[in-house]
Amino acid sequence: MANKELQYQEDEIDLRQLMCILLASKKLIVVTTVIITLLAGIYAFTKTPVYGASALVEIGKYKTHKDTISLDLAPKLANKLNVVFASSTTDNGTNRGTITEISASAVNTHINITAQALSNEAAAQKINELVNFIKTGHQQDLDKIKRQRELEIQNSINNIDRKINKIIDHNLSKVETNIEHFFSIELASIDRKIDFIKKTQLPDLTLKIKLFTQRIEKAEETLKQNYQNLKALESTPVLAFLRLTEIQFLENEIFEHRNRIIDLKTTKSELSITQLKDLEDVKTKLMQIKLPQLESEKNLIENDLQTLVSEIELLLLEEHHYKNSAIVGEVATSDTPIKPKKELIIAVAFIAGLMLSTFLVFLLNAFKRPEDEKAAA
Repeated sequence: MANKELQYQEDEIDLRQLMCILLASKKLIVVTTVIITLLAGIYAFTKTPVYGASALVEIGKYKTHKDTISLDLAPKLANKLNVVFASSTTDNGTNRGTITEISASAVNTHINITAQALSNEAAAQKINELVNFIKTGHQQDLDKIKRQRELEIQNSINNIDRKINKIIDHNLSKVETNIEHFFSIELASIDRKIDFIKKTQLPDLTLKIKLFTQRIEKAEETLKQNYQNLKALESTPVLAFLRLTEIQFLENEIFEHRNRIIDLKTTKSELSITQLKDLEDVKTKLMQIKLPQLESEKNLIENDLQTLVSEIELLLLEEHHYKNSAIVGEVATSDTPIKPKKELIIAVAFIAGLMLSTFLVFLLNAFKRPEDEKAAA
């Protein structure tokens, strides 16, 4: 316990002694601290301010009918730019600006760029120079890709054109020929037969039936008169015989005409009921079955052609799906310079001055001679 109290008293004496030393040299401490703080303030307020700018750059891309492809990967591009612009990290007092950071963003299709310069305009110009460098390289890549893609597109279009020409020359031409043959040969032949029956044969049979009917009527009228005259000729056997012969001839003629009318009506009925109906049935089947089949076949071929034409249109539209790298929005700047940070410099200088002056006091006190200490006491 005695040792602890003794140690405590010694520590208390040391602290009192240190405080006395500091208080005795307070002028030196204050003057040194003020001088260092003033010098730092002069430096901070006379140092040329440096402004910063930043930008988010979207890496260029192009689209195909299947996918969207980026021109570069953000980490790879950032590493490349850091190597290329490594010599630009110092400004050497010029107003051209420097690139301070190039990094890939969280989105793998963007990179972050920051720059410093003596003005916002110079910092923004430095970023634009870097972006133009990126755009120039990517534009060359785009031009190469575009030429290659255009060649692929042209080859694809040529292949599709050959398919279209083949379909037109063979399939479409064949079905159109079949449709033309259907209308000009098959259907026309049936129509001619139907017209011939309706306009020629049936009217001719009707006319013949009418003619034979008139002949029968005339023969019956003559036969009736002969029967009436036969009674008057009973006294003249020769004339009666001649009259009977004439009557028999007229009866035979009437019989033949009636048989002829029956044959004509039978023929007319066969034409109307059988042949004409069969022809119309054939025409109906052709119109309802064969023609729709031909038209359906033609429509399928035309749909195939339209599909091929649509493929050509899609290939041609791909020419508009190219985008170079560009800044997203605008280069971000601030009216407040990023350095020197005046308040921080002055605060650090004040603390550093205080610490340096305190260290200087203790250092000077360590080299004091005992006589000086007694005189001071």
